[in-house]
Amino acid sequence: MQNDILANTNKRERMRMASDGENIEALVTKNEPEVLAELIKNGYATDHYDEWKTHEHGTVRYALACTGLYPETFINDKNPSVREAAVRHHPEYCSQLLARNKKRHWEFVCDLINTRTYLKWVKEFLDAKVPKAVDKGKLHAIRIYYATRTLEPTMIEKTMSPEQLFQVHSPFWATGLTITHIRNILEVYPQVEPTAFFEYFDQLLDEEQHWVTSHMLYKRYRKGTE
Repeated sequence: MQNDILANTNKRERMRMASDGENIEALVTKNEPEVLAELIKNGYATDHYDEWKTHEHGTVRYALACTGLYPETFINDKNPSVREAAVRHHPEYCSQLLARNKKRHWEFVCDLINTRTYLKWVKEFLDAKVPKAVDKGKLHAIRIYYATRTLEPTMIEKTMSPEQLFQVHSPFWATGLTITHIRNILEVYPQVEPTAFFEYFDQLLDEEQHWVTSHMLYKRYRKGTE
């Protein structure tokens, strides 16, 4: 009888019902993965979540993982997108994800890391094996950021300017900067004339002046241009 309610409906109409929370049990009985995912997305049919965490269709499990539920189950899911969704909401599982030694998982965790990420999880990422053929730009920035948060500068480093610290490859030139800002500066350096780079180094460090300064350097002092 439940399915009789849906007898003259099409998929688009059933998706709308799922979004609005109409005829929930009929939609559940019909068991269409995309419709079940829509129910989950909108917080309906919660009594079925425990059963659906092992649903045969990855679309349903992914929708559940995106709610932050059952991370202990979804971190071991056969679908990599489901595993990643679990870690997005529960980064404490990132080491288990990285342990699979999958390039896509390494890149996923790398993209997740920012200045709000617990340093414990940053270290787990830095300790993981780096896959071949990945962009190491952000990795370099993360390493510098982590060093500024976990190490102490030497007495000599404490007397040096950020420009001098950069020139001697000390991470402390980046103290107080975000990972994104660090990466942006690192990307400018090899592309412009060194003299100009260091002349405007303080402006590059200033978040408000960085973009204007970097564009000026690219325009006027890019290597290989007259």
